[in-house]
Order: sequence, then C-alpha cells, then structure tokens
Amino acid sequence: MATYEFSSDSIKNMLGRFAKAADGAVKGAKAALREDAEQERVNERARREEERAALAWRCREEPAATRPTAAKRAVGTTPVAPAAARIEAKPVEVKPVARAATTAPSQPAAHAATAVTNQPGHRDQRAPLHPAPSLESMVKTACAFERERLSEAARRAYDELRKGMFGYQERIEVLGATGEELQEAYEALRYGTPEALWLDGFSRRRSAISVRNWDVFPVYRISKDETARLLKEMADRSEPLLTALRALPSDEQRVQAAHNALILNCDYSDTDDLVEATAAGALVNGKALCLGISLAFKYLMDRLDIPCIVVRGNANGSGKMEDAGPHAWNLVQVQGGWSHVDVTYDLSGSSDKRRPFLTYLGLSDAQIASTHTWDTDKYPAAARSFDCYRRKGRFVCSWDELAGLFDLTLARDRFCAFQLDERLAHTGATGERVLSAEELRRKIFDLAGASLASSMTGKFQLSVTGSNSRHVYHVAVASGTLAPGL
Repeated sequence: MATYEFSSDSIKNMLGRFAKAADGAVKGAKAALREDAEQERVNERARREEERAALAWRCREEPAATRPTAAKRAVGTTPVAPAAARIEAKPVEVKPVARAATTAPSQPAAHAATAVTNQPGHRDQRAPLHPAPSLESMVKTACAFERERLSEAARRAYDELRKGMFGYQERIEVLGATGEELQEAYEALRYGTPEALWLDGFSRRRSAISVRNWDVFPVYRISKDETARLLKEMADRSEPLLTALRALPSDEQRVQAAHNALILNCDYSDTDDLVEATAAGALVNGKALCLGISLAFKYLMDRLDIPCIVVRGNANGSGKMEDAGPHAWNLVQVQGGWSHVDVTYDLSGSSDKRRPFLTYLGLSDAQIASTHTWDTDKYPAAARSFDCYRRKGRFVCSWDELAGLFDLTLARDRFCAFQLDERLAHTGATGERVLSAEELRRKIFDLAGASLASSMTGKFQLSVTGSNSRHVYHVAVASGTLAPGL
C-alpha cells in the first residue's frame, strides 16, 4: 500500500490554494445571486406593467355600469325629437363662438402620455414653464346632490376616489365599501363633476385582507397637462357667456339663456371621439353627445350657483316609450323647485338655432313623463314648470285662437311658435278620436295659409314642424311657390 508524506509547507500551500478557490466560489455565487435578484426585479416590473395593461384593457371591456365610455355609447343614443319653437324675448343675445381647430387626444391612460417625458435627459417641449394649477382648484362644486345621496361607506369611497383620481394615481386603496357602493361612488364623481373629463372608468381587485377593501386602478383618457389645458380653455370660452348670464335679473332667465347658448354653439355628434361624452366636447369642440351636453349645462349652472343634476334615464321624442333608448338630461332648482331641462332634445328640434326650441325647457315630472323615463326614487321630484309658451301668450286653447295668432304674427314676423292645448288633438264631443300627427299639421298648415292669403300678396312657401308628443309647433314663411303639402 503506497503512503504519502506531506511537509508543513506543502500543507500550507494546499490550504492557501483551497482558500483562494473557496473565496472565488463565494464571490461568484454572490455575483450570480445579485444578477438573479436584479433579473427578478426586472421581471417583476414587467409583470406589473403587463398586469396594469391587462386590467386597463379589461376595464374597457366591462359593461356600461363600470365604464363611462360604455355609458357614452349607452347614453349617446341619437335623440328622437322634432323641430324648434321661437323664443320671442331673448334676455341676452349670445353670439356663436369660434370652434376649436383640433380635438383633445383620446389616449387610454395618463402614464402612456408621460412615459417619454420621464426618460433621463429628455425635456418635453410642450411642458409648461411654470407648474400647472391643481385640478381641484379648477373645479366648481355648487351642487352636492350626487355625494349626499350616497351611504356613509360610499361617501368615504367617493372621497378616496376623488383624491386619488384628481392626483392621477395609478392605484387607489378604498376600504370598507361593497362593490356596489364603490360603483355608486364613482358614478357620483363622474356625473357630479363635469370638470372630471379625464376619467375613463376603472378596474378593481379585492384586497386579501377584507372582502370590503379594494385596489382600484383608474383609467385616464388624457394626460394631466392636457386635462389642465382643456379645463382652462373651457373656463376661458365660457367666461364671457357667464358674465352676461350673471347680469340677468333671475335664475330662470339665466337657465333659459344658458340653454339657448348651448343650442347656438353646439351640434349633436355621436362618433368614436371620447371627448364627445364630456363637457369639453360641447364647450370647446362644439360637438357632443347628450351626456356631454348635459355635463356642459351643469358646468355653466355650477358657476352660476344654480343647483343642477345630470339625470340618466331613457327617452323617445315620439312618445313611443317601448322604443325609448338611454339618454341624459338635467334637473335644475330655481326658486326652491326642481324642473327638467333637456337641451339635447331642444337642440335636435331647432332647425333655426336663432329660434331655439323651448319644448323641454323647465318641465315638471308630469310634463316630461310623456317622452322620458327615469328612476324617480333616485332623483328629487320636479313639480315646477316654466310654462314657457303659456307665459309668452303662445299657448293656444282653440283653433280660432290660433287663427288670430297667425293674423298677428305670420305676415309681420314670417314665423310663429306656439303650443296647442292637448284637447285640440281630439275630435267629437267626447273626444272619441285622436287626430294623427299628419292631420294636426295639415290643419295648422291650412289655417296659416288662409291667414297669409288675406294679408300677403305674391307667392309664398310655408313649413310646419314640431313635437307631436308635446304639441309644440313652429310655422315659418319663405318666399316662393306655396307648397301643396307639408
């Protein structure tokens, strides 16, 4: 059997080599661990970005109850409303404003707009030289109805959502609320704050701690700087109108003048532009859905300190409620009483915007119920009516009275707006038959033609348009050949 002898020097050298090898192995292991940890952090960041993107995309596919973009489609149904009626005494003359040359971009989230500006060494040339004002400072809250109607837990959720969403936070922690209360809080913020035009829905995830705790991931359609720019432009464009409105002697006149101004300066539009569902669509771009028009009207009322609510329900201007579609309009409080105002329906009927339709200005619940439905338990009762046509002496109770009104106005003004008593649509002593829309218009046309034949010479042309459900009509006279029909 062979034996080996080791000297003390050889043992020292061997141990030294072993120590160096062990030290190198330890250093290599540490370096590998550092590389693994760094790679894990990179993977975790990528996973979180993918999760946020997936959450945002799922939010865009959620139903209308969760997303205002879906609500835009739902509340953006083209209104079925007829023609306009004239306002005889305008309290203030409002001239059309210049349209914006461009519309606001509709990117899905704020971080998408700021990703480039956060790169080292890069300076966004569009960034303001001075810090932009806070979004809260650009909001005017004159009506707390939406928040006050919430439960205590939903109010806390509302406050947390408002704080986080106004700060463009990517994740907001909401504690002690059910999923339904969370949704109600968001809707109260969205529809009660017309300035919150950057909100585009949210997704949510339950916290592992409690089923009533949530991680909320908002979706922002535009960047914070773009939001501030749009809010400033809204304020600048609306201030001359607001100055004129404040000079009027009563809130009712202010409501009517704001109603007329939106009709004059805005068109109904239903495209893929998300801004159309915001107040900026109506006030800046001059094109909006019914929701955008309603939010714009509330924006003006808030700055006049007139309580105003955006109502969400269903409507059909023909009165066939089985065919009603989702719609948005307003409730305003004047002299302690609530009234309905539907600017969109009056806009759709105003073929001549200089003579805006007043059919849906200041109606009670009973008056608007023929064309609109809504959750009456959710909104305050509206018992007050402006009675626009009655107070202007344009409410007609007999056909002889209408003939006399035509004699006074048609030849002189070439226009006459009026509202018929509903009983005139019925024939017979007991009203056994109801005149059709065509028959009513033919009767109005014949009376107008007879009046003009005795007061005008030459050839002329008549047009009769109006709302059959509300029995509001206007008759216009133009030169030309008398039309054989309507």
